[in-house]
Amino acid sequence: KDMYKQKLLDGEDLLENEEECLMKEKLKVLPKTNGLFKIYCHFFGCIDWFFFLLAVIGSLGAGATIPTLMYISSDVFNMENTAESKDAIKNLPPPVQQMILEQINASIKSNINRSTRRQLRAGCASFICNFLCGTFWLLIGIRSSHNFKKKYFQLILKQEQGWFDKYNTYELANKVQAQIETFE
Repeated sequence: KDMYKQKLLDGEDLLENEEECLMKEKLKVLPKTNGLFKIYCHFFGCIDWFFFLLAVIGSLGAGATIPTLMYISSDVFNMENTAESKDAIKNLPPPVQQMILEQINASIKSNINRSTRRQLRAGCASFICNFLCGTFWLLIGIRSSHNFKKKYFQLILKQEQGWFDKYNTYELANKVQAQIETFE
């Protein structure tokens, strides 16, 4: 291993099998990659974790909105049995039919009113959950990019004078800003 590295440093050409060995060596020493969660949450402060919790709760609530509304609406759509009840009372005397139809209509109105109130509550909960989701994910992104910029500026200020002669900090800052905009 060291022999191959020494040949490279001396400017000598490597044989094909030596190049293969060197490539295999490099592949073994690849740096460990970090997950997206670790990278993204690296700049979190204490309050950011609280915002993260609120954003996750909002996301879960926003995702549960449609199934909840479908469940609530199922009472209204399951009134097919009332039509069957109307057919069953045709042979009864008219005053009895009238009384039963009034009870069926009252039951339908009651189910519709109850379902409407539930849908209104679910709509309000959906609005709150979507607000939490959108607001806190956006807030977390903005705060994380701000923390990143702050740490980046601190690292720039820690550099020695020779580093500024070697690198154009304005060009580097523009590249970092372009990357941060995608991060936000």
